[in-house]
Amino acid sequence: MIDVRPANLRDASWITANMQRLDREEIFCQLNDGVTTAQLAEWLILGGDGFIAYLRDEPVMLFGTTPIAASCMSVWAMGTRQTPRVIPAVSRYLIETHIPWRLEQGFNSMEARSLVTHGAAHRWMESMGGVRHGPAFVFGKGGEHFILYRWTVAGYRAIRQSRWAPSVPQEYKS
Repeated sequence: MIDVRPANLRDASWITANMQRLDREEIFCQLNDGVTTAQLAEWLILGGDGFIAYLRDEPVMLFGTTPIAASCMSVWAMGTRQTPRVIPAVSRYLIETHIPWRLEQGFNSMEARSLVTHGAAHRWMESMGGVRHGPAFVFGKGGEHFILYRWTVAGYRAIRQSRWAPSVPQEYKS
């Protein structure tokens, strides 16, 4: 059984300490040296809205959104090796619950930056309606290149034509 709950520091810290390799590479090349996985977990869940996907009560994936401007939020995610098993449930939670709530708050776009080598993340974001915005650019402290993905309200409405269509609330369909 998979379920999504608000993030707590204990389980968020466990996930950040046990991240899959590509998530670790993507995240830590953006942080100052010396930042611990526990500090990362605390920063993520206190800076915005964080959630944890559990598989049979075991924490698997930490994800959420953090405002970066009055109308735009950053969407982020990381997980353990079991992440592929919870992706459908996390996707449904974002589409059915979290994104509509953020739209009601006045947000009209969201962004995610991803390491160019993190193909699984790119495929997931594209399946969720994320649009690659521009060419890869240097974003990591060691010169690592990232890709920017963006979502808009119009893009969210377009999800109705995707495999996630049954999950999109009626009030966001045009």
